[in-house]
Amino acid sequence: MVRYGFEARPKITRIFGNNIGLQQVLKKAGFTLEASLTDTIWKHGRAEDELIYRLRRSEIRMK
Repeated sequence: MVRYGFEARPKITRIFGNNIGLQQVLKKAGFTLEASLTDTIWKHGRAEDELIYRLRRSEIRMK
């Protein structure tokens, strides 16, 4: 899926810091953690951390 949707720009995704499962999926897909932002998202009245992952064209894993 990532292979076909890729253009010239890298793909970036932002997730909640407590979403361990999605972190593992992104790493397995070849994404790299670019930034960890503390208390940047409000969810249910609480500040949550935000993680920013990036996938570069050179990092795509073809299977």
